[in-house]
Amino acid sequence: MTYVDVPLTWTNSTPPSRYPDVYDEGSPFEYYTEKEAEECITRAEKILSWAKKEVL
Repeated sequence: MTYVDVPLTWTNSTPPSRYPDVYDEGSPFEYYTEKEAEECITRAEKILSWAKKEVL
């Protein structure tokens, strides 16, 4: 994994999940599966791990 790999794959899900008015109806949680949520958490953990190694 490079510092670019994870954020590029994560970009598509970030704005819609952060802003509740992106979808015409329903809440963001209705548009994502548990598997997608777990993948996002895993990516976030990888980003944090990488950042900690780079900063510390």
